[in-house]
Amino acid sequence: MKIREAIRVIGVRNGEVLLIRHANDVHWNLPGGGIENGESVTQTVTRELEEELSLSEDDFEIIHLGLISEFRTEEQVKGWDGQNNLLVVVNLAENIHPVVDGDEVVEFRFGSLDMMVYEDLRDDAKETLQQAKDLGLL
Repeated sequence: MKIREAIRVIGVRNGEVLLIRHANDVHWNLPGGGIENGESVTQTVTRELEEELSLSEDDFEIIHLGLISEFRTEEQVKGWDGQNNLLVVVNLAENIHPVVDGDEVVEFRFGSLDMMVYEDLRDDAKETLQQAKDLGLL
């Protein structure tokens, strides 16, 4: 079985969570992506936040790493049998200025921790945020 290892980043600033919207999706989601061969989790977080939001490693501090119970199926992850996600919670610097490329990510926003009730947030992102809240991470 070919399982993809990936990260989901909960970026927190002033009690709000950073959300992105991909070009191919109408729903808001958490930043993240696959861990490339030989890459550390810190390197993956840095690369994904740079790719998706033009943030540098000076723009955040990792405060929690942990496996979450989110497994994606083959239909959700093309070319893989499934995906395990590692939860990464980061504190974002006050003065960050995310920039989206318009190709992969078309928008970003910050939302309150109560956003899990928003209809325009992906269900898996809602579940991830709820698990983080239940664990006392948010």
